[in-house]
Parts: sequence; structure tokens; C-alpha cells
Amino acid sequence: MNDVIHPTLSTTGATLGFIVSLTIVLISITIVIYVLMTLMFKNVLRVLGPLALNIIYFQMVYDACGYVSNGRELRSALGRWYVTTTPTARIILATILSIICIHAIYWILKQRREIINTFAIGESFDNLPMGIAFGGENGEVYQSNKIIESICEEFTGEYLLNANDFWRAVQRHARRNDDDITPEETPVIKREDNTYWLFTREKINIGIGEVYEYIAKDVTDEQNLITARNRGLNRLRDINKRLREYQHNVDDTVRREELLAAKMQVHDNMGTSLLTAKMYIKSEHSPVSASQVMQKWRNDLQLLYREGEDEPADAHILRLQDAASHLGIKLELMGELPKDFETLDLVYTGIQECMTNAFQHAKASQMYVAISKTDDEYVVSFSNNGEPVTHPVKEGGGLTILRKKAEKMGATIEYPEEKRFKIIMRIPFVR
Repeated sequence: MNDVIHPTLSTTGATLGFIVSLTIVLISITIVIYVLMTLMFKNVLRVLGPLALNIIYFQMVYDACGYVSNGRELRSALGRWYVTTTPTARIILATILSIICIHAIYWILKQRREIINTFAIGESFDNLPMGIAFGGENGEVYQSNKIIESICEEFTGEYLLNANDFWRAVQRHARRNDDDITPEETPVIKREDNTYWLFTREKINIGIGEVYEYIAKDVTDEQNLITARNRGLNRLRDINKRLREYQHNVDDTVRREELLAAKMQVHDNMGTSLLTAKMYIKSEHSPVSASQVMQKWRNDLQLLYREGEDEPADAHILRLQDAASHLGIKLELMGELPKDFETLDLVYTGIQECMTNAFQHAKASQMYVAISKTDDEYVVSFSNNGEPVTHPVKEGGGLTILRKKAEKMGATIEYPEEKRFKIIMRIPFVR
């Protein structure tokens, strides 16, 4: 048959065609293998068609190359056509099959983005920014990602083979941690790279049964913020303590100055009394009588006697009750007064301000002050029997001053929504 064939295919063209056809076939086989490996079985038929066409094309080119290069007999009609057809037809055929192959590759890449399969899930699971694992009741590990496996190796020196052992290692590290210990259910642990990780374990139901979900989350930024906040709070407590000590020293200085002034007054009065007595004794026509001299001495001695005595603890309350009676208000005190000067002074200020409001706004005839103690604070309530409150309490003037004075001591003021005016003041114990 070779004597009737008029080949148009050169040796170079045959070699080039063979290379092209072999490349296309190999790509097609790779596509089919990829589809099978990624478990896209329902899409296998879509790539088997191009593969079959490319294999036929390869057989045709291989037959033609054997004829042109080695003089081997043509075995198929397709080989005969390939040898005798025009170069343009051969180029068009190679182009069409290449386009089919490229289209198959494009379709595979598109399917890879759109179809979620086991490999895609596993890849996404490993790329999560947190550690996660699932385990059974007896510690068997069903699934885990790279982050939690690296944490397990750091804590135990072993791979994550038993979830229960891993959780026990987490709890041991939480108890050994130099930082604040958190509850064992959600420990925060500082790792070797100075990052902080929050660990949780939760039992979840997945429909076919219950499993334990283990999560490790990087909370370094949050922990740094908490640490900075705690440092700031400690500095504020220290400043507040020093301010209280300073206020106490100021109050003590004021009391000492008042005491000194009183002593100077007694000294001056005694000197005046001595001069008056001397004048009376030496002068026959003294401008003062004996009774006046004696009365002046009595006054000085009474002042001296009062100076040497401690003022009764309830003396200020008695004076406030006396002042209230002049306003037509009966002041009733329930509970024990605080012992320290600062707290007592704040209570007195509250009584004075509430007494003014009871007289001016509530038209009250009785005012009640109830003092109680908890483990760490005094609770003082101020109320009266005046006219009902028709609108929310608005601070201003005396109430604003009272709040500012209370806040300097760390105390709080509340206005409960009740029928009549009421203030509740919570004063922490002075340490």
C-alpha cells in the first residue's frame, strides 16, 4: 500500500506532532487521576471524553511517525489520513484538541473552588488561626489540626494521640503558670514563645453521638490589655491610698491648729483674768466689782475644764438634732456611728445636706438616718416623711458637693426610685 501513498508529512513535522500529542495525552491522564483522587466521581465522565479523543489522536500521530521515520506500514485509516492531509489540517486538529484539554483544566480548577470535598475540609481545618481537635470519651482523637498538635508536643513532648492526656497536661500547665490562674474549665497559659492561649473543652452532640471539642485560641492581645489595666488599677489604688493618708494628715493638722488656737485663747483669757484680779486688789476704786472678777474666773475655769475633756462621740449629732428642732424637724438616728473621723465627717455632711432638702423641698417634719455595716462597707440611708417625689432626683448645689466628697473616699451615692426622697450612701471601710 505504500506505493500509492503521497505523504505530505515531513520527519520534522512528525516529530513535532508526536511531542504535542504526547503532551496532551499526559495532561489528560493527569486530569483524570486528579478527579479520582479528589473523590469527584460524578465528574469523571466529563474528563474521560477528552482523554479518549486525545488517546486516539496520539495513536494516529504515533502511527504516522512510524511510517515517516522508519518506513513502518500504516496500521489505521486515521494514520493514513494524518500522513496525507495538509499541514493546515494537522495544525487545526492539534489546536482543537489542545483547546479541549485547556477547557478541561479550567473546568477542574473551577470545580475545585466550588466543591467542598474531604481534602478541602482537611486543608481548611489545618489553616484555621486556632488549634482545634475532636475526641471521644476515652480520649481517642478523631480530628486535629497542626496548631493544636504543636501545642500538644510542647506540653507533653509527644504527638496528640490521647485527647484526655492532652487536657490533663493543659491543666498541669495552668496550675504551674506564674500568671493569674484561671478556672480549669478555661485556663489561659503562657507558652514558651511568650504568647497567651485560652483553652476550652466542651461536649457537643453531632447527631450520631457526643464528642469533646478542644479549642486553643491565641489571646495574647487581650491578655496584654488585661495586664496593662491591672497595672493601672494598682497604680490608682496606690495613689488613692496616698491621697487618703494626705487628707488624714491635713485633717490632723487642722485639728492641731484648732487645739493650739484654743490653748492660746485660754492663755490670753487667764492672763486677762490675772490682770483684772490684780487691778481689783490693788486699787481702792476699781472699775470692776468682785462679782465680775469671780464670774470671769468661773468662765475661764469652765473653758479650761472643757478643753481637758474629750468631746462625746455623739456631741455633733446632738448639735444637729438641736439645729433640726429649730427647723421643725425631728432627727432620728438608727444604728451605730462610724468610729473613724473621715467616715463620720462624711455622714455628718450627708445629714446636713439631707436636712436642708427635707426642710426646703419636702416640707418634712421627720428625718431618718439608718446606719448598717457589711463585711467591707457602711451603708447609710437618709429619708424623710415629706411630700412625695414627683420627678427623678437631679443633683445640684449641695448634692453635687456631697457626691464629690463621697467619691474622694471611694464611696457611692444612689437615689432609689421610691415614693419619697431617699439617698443611700455606701462608704468602704478606711484601711
